Amino acid sequence: MNAVGNVSIILMGTLMGGFSELMVNSTGAMASGMAEAFGGEEAGLEVREKVKQEKPEVAEKIKALVSDMRKGIYEQIEQKEKRLNPSCWTLFLI
Repeated sequence: MNAVGNVSIILMGTLMGGFSELMVNSTGAMASGMAEAFGGEEAGLEVREKVKQEKPEVAEKIKALVSDMRKGIYEQIEQKEKRLNPSCWTLFLI
């Protein structure tokens, strides 16, 4: 059960990291394109720089989200193990 939980968390973290990178890049490209269309080339460059500065913050928020989800999954596994273990032993004792 721990192996399945760990693999799931690793895959979820990898997919969420890739998806967030994709979303930030595409949103940044659209925003800089719109800024460039309405405000000129300098406005587009400003928006690109702001997006680059915000990328680490987005990555940290995703890491925190995955960490919170991981803690929740581990707590659920622990609760289920406590509930299942006594009943398993009673089967062997009967």
